Amino acid sequence: LCTSLTVLSHLGTAPFVAFSIALLFLAYGRHRHGVLSSAVVAVATVILTAPWWATVIQTHGLGPMLAASASGGSVFSDPMVRYETKLLLLRLGIGMTSEPWFPVILTLAIAGTLVALLRRRLLILPAWWLAIIVLDPRARMTLATLPVAMLAGLAVSELLLPMLLGRWPGREPAPRDDGRGVRELRVSDAPGGRAARLAPAAVLLGLLSYSALGAVVTRADLANENQVLRSLTPADRAAMRWVRERTPPASRFALVTGSGGLWANDRHAEWFPVLAARRSVGTVQGTEWLARGTFAARVESAELLQECRTAGASCLEGWARDNRAPFTHVYLPKEPDPDAQCCRALLAALRADTRYTTLYDGPGAAVFAAPRPVAVR
Repeated sequence: LCTSLTVLSHLGTAPFVAFSIALLFLAYGRHRHGVLSSAVVAVATVILTAPWWATVIQTHGLGPMLAASASGGSVFSDPMVRYETKLLLLRLGIGMTSEPWFPVILTLAIAGTLVALLRRRLLILPAWWLAIIVLDPRARMTLATLPVAMLAGLAVSELLLPMLLGRWPGREPAPRDDGRGVRELRVSDAPGGRAARLAPAAVLLGLLSYSALGAVVTRADLANENQVLRSLTPADRAAMRWVRERTPPASRFALVTGSGGLWANDRHAEWFPVLAARRSVGTVQGTEWLARGTFAARVESAELLQECRTAGASCLEGWARDNRAPFTHVYLPKEPDPDAQCCRALLAALRADTRYTTLYDGPGAAVFAAPRPVAVR
């Protein structure tokens, strides 16, 4: 049931589920019960997900499935993905945890990997981490959190705490008898004074606090992904609601958002088609299901569209002609902080261009009507 729900939640998780089960089988399931259990899981997953994939295949054929599976790239067919994967491995995964300051969790995970290799215990964890990096390049930053977190915990339990408690081989304090014949080892038995006994709790509290702060900080000057993990503001949603209520249903919008060309970070372009109920000619999300090549072409065109943020109307019109993507309106989101406004040059150029009409100029966005749908070649 869990594997079926995982696959149904996102098609991209299907390969991850498949190779993860294969690794777990190789590590722990090479016996009769393991073979039978794995077979039951595989068959049950196929049956429980059949209403979805069978309907899609019956309606659209295998095309959407094949297109979606190819949209993330592969080390076996994409030279750029191979290069990025090799670079990530050579850097020991630096950058994977997206920690804003020092990568504490990643450092602990690397230490946990060394512990697993040297002690020949839980080798499945580093193998799982490696498999995710190599076999799932599109989602590896997200999926790797599972083995990374467990390896970091292994480093804490097998390396950091013993070091703080002075429990290295040959230095362990004698276990005490609790009066019931049970001998146990407590933190209070650590050598040293009170400060030494409190050190483990202080260090663990520090690690927890650091990790929690790193997970919520969204400062733009920090090199981590938290700065893009923000929701739309009420002003953003109000602007999109205005578009839905005040523009013709057949309108086609060119959104220039200042996402830096990274389509996956563009929350405005992603949510605009849903909340505004209008066509965004540059939105990438959703093209994974289209014929092979469409996704890659849309990614490239979206990156080129965002380059118009420092230009004028001629840039937008040239982009529309080159990409055969005519638009009737231009939508420029605004940031709450005026100093963070991405597209000041384009905004000023469109306001000064008498061919473009300002339809909406609120705190969330500026909307312009183009003189006519830009002709395509």
